[in-house]
Amino acid sequence: MSAKYENVASTILAEINAKRFLSGKLPSEEVLVRRFSVARGTVRKALDELQRQGVIESRKGSGYYLTTRGMHRTNRIGLLMPEITFTPFFHRLAHEVSVFAEKSGISVFLGQEAGGTAAKRTQVVKSVARNFVKQGVDGVIFRPLVDDGLQKTNLAVIDILRKAKVPVVLIDCDVCHFPKQSGLDVVGINHLDAGRRIAAHLLKCGCRKIVFLQGGPPSVNRRDRLSGVAGEVVTAGARWDDESVLKLRGSDDDGVEKVMKMLAVGATPDAFICGHDAFAVKLMKRLAETGRRVPEDIAVVGFDDDPCAGLATPSLTTVHQPANKIAAEALKTLAWRIENPDAPPRRIFVPATLIERGSTDLNHETVKEKQK
Repeated sequence: MSAKYENVASTILAEINAKRFLSGKLPSEEVLVRRFSVARGTVRKALDELQRQGVIESRKGSGYYLTTRGMHRTNRIGLLMPEITFTPFFHRLAHEVSVFAEKSGISVFLGQEAGGTAAKRTQVVKSVARNFVKQGVDGVIFRPLVDDGLQKTNLAVIDILRKAKVPVVLIDCDVCHFPKQSGLDVVGINHLDAGRRIAAHLLKCGCRKIVFLQGGPPSVNRRDRLSGVAGEVVTAGARWDDESVLKLRGSDDDGVEKVMKMLAVGATPDAFICGHDAFAVKLMKRLAETGRRVPEDIAVVGFDDDPCAGLATPSLTTVHQPANKIAAEALKTLAWRIENPDAPPRRIFVPATLIERGSTDLNHETVKEKQK
């Protein structure tokens, strides 16, 4: 994109936001060419960009007009991620939303983090939603609270925004467990498929006793991921029973120690599937301290592809969630929803990648031994 193209598009967008085109119609291409002293092709590219952003539309034989969004937009959106410090992935996701929004000339209002008791967290997120309404945002991107016990809070936030006719796009997960649906657009990866691919990879590596480590409160994504793992393992005829899921509580350190206690009483899993990379790295370190080799004795898989995954020893096999693509798709979906408030809800899956690294890289002899 050339500098002239950017300048023309950003100048027109600024004038739209300043309510310069009260009639709803933009000047003709000829007028814009003379005004900006650029080629007609440059003007058309700028107008195409504004159409992509959903603020103008072309009417054949008549010219360019502001869309409903263009006429009434404040050029502000709310980003509600009350658990932004929960994982590094949430930080990346919020950053990417801000980056893509800025490129489109959109201001992002980031709601405050919600910590403390359930009552306190409920109070904070509902207050943020009401503030978004008062600020007149064009729409809201909302990453629901993770804990299933706070589902009523998530639904209350959505209700506040719906009553104010503020479009909402959920990012990363829905607020309801499959097959129930919230009736909102949702943008994220397919966690069911991610779990399936993790299990398929471990089975290919010769692992027959796979343990899913379920840390933190139950959530939509974790349940989907677990279902994918279990389905793949059962389909392959491998072991899956009550001991295939280990529920963890407390801090990551507490969770690691619970895993070590399980091993100390004679459990012999071939692989652990962890909820996030930081936990997986801590677990590998603790396994090494007790003389257990990764991956020769126990394979380990993480999730999110945080920087620590590639720097660990051995490097960690994990699932890469493309925060930049999820953010871009969420903004695109929100723009579409603003223009199409009555359209059926959409579920948009952004492709995720299984990154195979040293923590599951078993040599052929080890695989044969495990398969016996």
